[in-house]
Amino acid sequence: MTNREELPILVDQALSAYSMLEGARLILVGLSGGADSVALTHYLRFGRGLPLLACHVNHNLRGRESLRDEEFVRALCDQWKIPLVVKSVWLDRYAAQKGLGLEEAGREVRYRFFGQVMKANGANRAATAHTASDNLETLLLNLARGTARKGLCGIPPVRPMLTEGIPPNSMIRPLILCSREDVEDYCLHNGLSYVIDSSNMQDDYARNKLRHRVIPVLRGLNPEAVRAVSRTTAIFREEEACLDRAARQLLENSRDGDGLSLDALLREDRAIRRRALGCFLEEWEIPLSAELLEDALAMTERGSGKRTLAPSLYLLVRRGRVWLDLPRDPHEAFRVSLESLPARAELPDGLVLEARLEELPQGKAWRDVLPHREASGEKVYKNLLYLALDYDKIKGIPSIRQRLPGDRIALAGRNGTKTVKKLLIEQKLTQYEKSILPVVADEEGVAALWGVGVDRRCAPGPETRRLLILRRAEASARAEGDGKSKNT
Repeated sequence: MTNREELPILVDQALSAYSMLEGARLILVGLSGGADSVALTHYLRFGRGLPLLACHVNHNLRGRESLRDEEFVRALCDQWKIPLVVKSVWLDRYAAQKGLGLEEAGREVRYRFFGQVMKANGANRAATAHTASDNLETLLLNLARGTARKGLCGIPPVRPMLTEGIPPNSMIRPLILCSREDVEDYCLHNGLSYVIDSSNMQDDYARNKLRHRVIPVLRGLNPEAVRAVSRTTAIFREEEACLDRAARQLLENSRDGDGLSLDALLREDRAIRRRALGCFLEEWEIPLSAELLEDALAMTERGSGKRTLAPSLYLLVRRGRVWLDLPRDPHEAFRVSLESLPARAELPDGLVLEARLEELPQGKAWRDVLPHREASGEKVYKNLLYLALDYDKIKGIPSIRQRLPGDRIALAGRNGTKTVKKLLIEQKLTQYEKSILPVVADEEGVAALWGVGVDRRCAPGPETRRLLILRRAEASARAEGDGKSKNT
């Protein structure tokens, strides 16, 4: 077998093993102009005959060299008859504004751009040119910085795009089994030219130090070190997925209101219990650390304990339960029960919501009783005047309250589930606006967000017979005065 044959065989193995092309229509390929991305684009286009759309991001970090890369990619796509979309961004300025390192900022810009281009052009796969050599470098970086088992899994061959409206597992890495030498040999034997990033020759970055100093030593010990690590990370990924499923199942089996049952947790092995506790804390948007997880685990084994997570925020283990003691701002905290209807809730900033129960006459659709189409909650409206929920789908007694850490919602008319925190960031609300946004909640969590929409599980439909309708009302003189004072 020659090296010329190696890359196509390994790419085909990856495409098959990880079902990368299942249901693929149009594939976006990230084309930087380097050897990896050129080889990937060439093989997908001419070796597999796949429909491609190329994307190039000019980070403007290397002056004329960055412009050279962009011009090279434009000429290559013109020659290969591949549509191309280019984005130019001053990455150093973007990174400074966001408080990110250049590598993290570049990844954020590229993936957001890829998602936008995919949605605009109907692509449902994004292929990037990560190789087995990149995978080895990533593993070593994670080890050097300290990592849990997940960090030992290296670069996932398939991962979500994290862009709304893009199918899950739509980012693929077809070169993940190929070494950098496989790529360069493929380019050589196919007469492919490519650009070289001069910054890769410098040891200013941790990844370059590993590439130039550490990996040659490893390959001296084992010439097949890249492939050996590739096999090992594949095993770790399978085991990680198995452990994660077990931990999430334990988490669900341990639910006890807004906390966890200690007895249910203690029935499982401590390794699974540690992961389940981590999943629980992540739901409440608590940053994880090895120290925190070990403390939480020790508290469950003792059957009691208290750990400070933030000012006035504690993890508690008492009376057979694990839960969070959440901070409350006495000026903004609110919760209004909707046990008795109709009800009137005077909320911060002069907002008043009236709630009523509407019985639908036989044969009448639920929309017919509402004066505005936006009441359906199917879309996002910043000035929403109504919310309508299927009252019979609500669990227990509903209430109107402030947002809490860990709140999640699956909006009607949209795919997936998001944290309320992330959704409100997307709505570009201020911190104050987020703190006072009314949440309609029941025993299962968020049922609706005022100004945003209704959770799918409580959304009205053809079978709805009773509606819980919330509408904006006039504030009392006192509430209006309070609201004005808060905005001054």
